[in-house]
Amino acid sequence: MSLLDRLLRRRLPQSTDEWARAAEVRRAHAPALLEIDGVVSVGLGRTEEGAPAIVVGLAADDEPRDLPDDVDGVAVRVKRTGSLVAREGGPSD
Repeated sequence: MSLLDRLLRRRLPQSTDEWARAAEVRRAHAPALLEIDGVVSVGLGRTEEGAPAIVVGLAADDEPRDLPDDVDGVAVRVKRTGSLVAREGGPSD
């Protein structure tokens, strides 16, 4: 699939039911995913095809062995974020 096709596909509206279900699955499984060594964040995003996905942020380049390809039918995508540090007061500081 070309880059243009992927960009156009991402702009297509997705069913709110699909996104609501993906958000529910993420909420239910985020604590377990965060227990996996190297995982520093769990959020929502899209697959290359534009479908909802659980995005797992990793602190390093190592691929965790225990990371599933999908959770309850929702794809899992890996993003290398590096270490995250919480700041006091939020993003406006």
